Amino acid sequence: MCVRGAGHSERKMSMNLPKSRRHFILTGMAGFAGLMTSSCSSKKAQTFTWTSIAFDTEVSVKMVGIDATQYSKLAPLLSERILEIEKLFSLYLADSWISRLNADGEVKNAPQEFTAMITRCIDYGRQTKGLFDVTVQPLWEHYQSGDNDLDEVLKLVDIQKVIMNGDSIKFAQAGMKLTLNGLVQGYLTDAITELLVEQGVENALVNGGEFRALGDENPASKNSGWQVQIMGSEAVISTTTLLSGEALAVSAGYGQTYAVGSSAELGRHLFHPSNGVKNPINKKRTFVVKADSAEKADVFATAVAVSQKPQWQALAKQVTELQVYEGAELFYSLKGVYIFKPMVSEV
Repeated sequence: MCVRGAGHSERKMSMNLPKSRRHFILTGMAGFAGLMTSSCSSKKAQTFTWTSIAFDTEVSVKMVGIDATQYSKLAPLLSERILEIEKLFSLYLADSWISRLNADGEVKNAPQEFTAMITRCIDYGRQTKGLFDVTVQPLWEHYQSGDNDLDEVLKLVDIQKVIMNGDSIKFAQAGMKLTLNGLVQGYLTDAITELLVEQGVENALVNGGEFRALGDENPASKNSGWQVQIMGSEAVISTTTLLSGEALAVSAGYGQTYAVGSSAELGRHLFHPSNGVKNPINKKRTFVVKADSAEKADVFATAVAVSQKPQWQALAKQVTELQVYEGAELFYSLKGVYIFKPMVSEV
């Protein structure tokens, strides 16, 4: 049978929303068809795959070596955690904290989880020298509608214009808006992984739009990790291994197109925050980043995808590994300064 998280059917939709950047880009080797269980005793260790929907994307968690009793406890906790995160960060919910901030230009008494996220976004903007900027929502809306002067829209794109004051957040300029699509799927992946660890799960592969591994796909083979396929525009272009705790994110310019106003032109979801330019070369490339967290991998995959080759080395140094594919061919590869150390079970 297939289990989906509860509470998603009654969501109120906001308008002009960018859909997920990662539809069908990543796929686990074993697949994520839903919860699969056997008729064995509830105390016998089995493999379960739990699925849900978050941020308009399928979320999947494959857990190895747990029993049905453990699963029955985990399933509602996973659903609850997803809903908590969507109520904070989802543009698909009109009453989420991010939707309220975008509508009013200011929020007060915001939850700590929300303010911590925005604080990290400001830091990511500095770390990437402005290549990653969550204030690009007005650009997205501009390219969808074709309305407004681009130069005027670009004045609204600047993460440094987000003013933090304790639990209050305010935009310095009217008309500014945020989108967290460049990292929220990575954040969700990390949050689910942390929940699994808290609940004693030792072996799992989490796909919240990005991947993060926990333990091993085959627990009998310690520290062998999980096999993950990397999808190009039409087919699998590579297979990689994720060690326990390691995360992987993919960004690609072909991931989504949309109509630009009434013209026949197709726009793309990735553009440079400072000038709004969509890189015509990078739209043919697939950018793969490994890091110690899915959020970080997500951020840097986005930053690399809107940048030029001379900037890749500096960005790659802040993660575990960067790979760039042109079609199915590996075009660029660089190991970061950070050396990933897998989480090793004490058992």
